[in-house]
Amino acid sequence: MPVAFAICFFLVVALSETLRHGVFGMSPSEISVISHACLALAALIILRSDLVLICRRPAHALYGYAGLNWTLPRTALGLILGTLIVILPVIVGVTLIQIKPAPVASVQLANAYLYEVFMVALSTELFFREAVVKAFSAHVGALIAASVLAYFVFHLPNGLANAVIAGAAGLYFAVLRVTGTNIIAIVIVSAAFSLAVAQVVLPQIPTSEIWTYAIYFTVASAVLSLIVVSVLRPNQKELSYA
Repeated sequence: MPVAFAICFFLVVALSETLRHGVFGMSPSEISVISHACLALAALIILRSDLVLICRRPAHALYGYAGLNWTLPRTALGLILGTLIVILPVIVGVTLIQIKPAPVASVQLANAYLYEVFMVALSTELFFREAVVKAFSAHVGALIAASVLAYFVFHLPNGLANAVIAGAAGLYFAVLRVTGTNIIAIVIVSAAFSLAVAQVVLPQIPTSEIWTYAIYFTVASAVLSLIVVSVLRPNQKELSYA
C-alpha cells in the first residue's frame, strides 16, 4: 500500500509540473483545479470503500490499529486545538515581522473560504492525511513522516520557504488525525489556515524576512504538535474498548 501511495503521488506531481510548465497553456487557477481534482481521485483510488469511514465510525480497529479510530469527543477537542494553527501564523507574523494585516471584506472572505474547503482542503486532506493513514496503517511514525514530506514536495513550486511553512502545518494536521480527529474537522481547519496565510500573513511579509518567518513558524508548529500528542494521545483503556 505505501508503494501505491507513492505511485499516485508521483503521477499527480508529474501532471502538475507538466501543466505548470505551460505545456497545455493553462492558467494558474485551471492548473490548481486539475491538480487538486487529481489528488481527490488518487485518494479515492487508495481509500475505495473505506471512504465511508470518514462519516461513519469504524466498528473495529482501523487498519489493525485502534489508535487511528476517530471519535466525536476527540474530534471536538481536535477542532478546538486546530484553531491554534490558524491564529499561529498571524501571531508569529505580528510579533516577529510586525505585520499589520489589512481587513478583508466578509463576503470575499466567505467565498474564498468555501473555495478553500471544497476545491483545495478536501482533496489535499483526503490524500495527504486519510489516504496516508490507510497506506501506512499502524506505522504511525512513518505515516506522519510520509504525510509531511509529500505535503512539502507538493508545495515546492510555491517556493522553498512556502513549502517549509506548508510542511510545518502538515505536521500539525497529521498529528491531529492520528490522535483521533475526524478528517472533516481537519479540512475545516486546513482551509482556514490556508486562507490566513495566503490572504493575511504572506502578503505583508518582506521577501528578506520570509525565511525568518518560516523557521519560527516551523518551531511553533512542532511545539503545538507535541502539545496535541500529550493531550489527545489515546490511552490503553481507550484502545482496549475501541
